[in-house]
Amino acid sequence: LASGGRDSSICVWNLSTGLLDFVIRDHANWVNDLVFHPSGKYLISASDDRCVKVHDLSKQRVLRTLEEAHGHFVTSVSLAPHLNKLFSGGVDKEVRVWECR
Repeated sequence: LASGGRDSSICVWNLSTGLLDFVIRDHANWVNDLVFHPSGKYLISASDDRCVKVHDLSKQRVLRTLEEAHGHFVTSVSLAPHLNKLFSGGVDKEVRVWECR
């Protein structure tokens, strides 16, 4: 389980214990949406800093940042792994499609 918030952090929780495993602090503004990759190895985040980030959960670090993914706040992310696509939506009223590799 992962949660994002207004403090620009992402909390990753252990469902077995109910305790916080670790915190990721890589965004500069509110974290609006999160989606896990089906493998469970990666977490993708959308933020008011206009970035979409891919986090490696085992290394607790950012693998890739899509800088200025939108012209305004990024409000949502979704994966279509069978298509190797990532979708992001923002306040700019656009849905962007990203190739996953």
